[in-house]
Amino acid sequence: MRLRNIPGAKDAIESSPYVIHEPAQNKGRWNEIFKNNHPIHIEVGMGKGRFLMDLASQNPDINVFYCHDSNMALGVYDMLKARGIQDKIQVIGIGNETEHMEAVKSGKLYGIVTQPPEYEAEYAWSCAKRAASGEILRLWYKNLVVSLTKDNIDTYFRPSLD
Repeated sequence: MRLRNIPGAKDAIESSPYVIHEPAQNKGRWNEIFKNNHPIHIEVGMGKGRFLMDLASQNPDINVFYCHDSNMALGVYDMLKARGIQDKIQVIGIGNETEHMEAVKSGKLYGIVTQPPEYEAEYAWSCAKRAASGEILRLWYKNLVVSLTKDNIDTYFRPSLD
């Protein structure tokens, strides 16, 4: 799914502390942000991860891989570990399954981005009640997006849904 079609994506990106909103202001200063002189590679639309595997094999000086989902992120971590470079590249995924949250706690994943299901359920219930009363609803509603790292994952509330 294209990012532009995901409800709330724009607001989540704008409010994320992990997004550099004015990259032009950092031109020539990326070494200060990443605290090294490694080149920056960006892959949009990661497919099945083959590009990332080849990229990491050919460029062991990459700082971060942001993966489309946490299963891919764990696959990237396994590939990095097999090459002995898992501690040199941060891996970020999407989701909040127990396995992925444990991977953040253990350090396999640097972080995950999630849309908490309890909030989605609350929105769905609210919309269902309003629609049942005859209200015309908007085409989409913004949803809460949360960035989780070792620093905050233990404070994240989520019901046991696994």
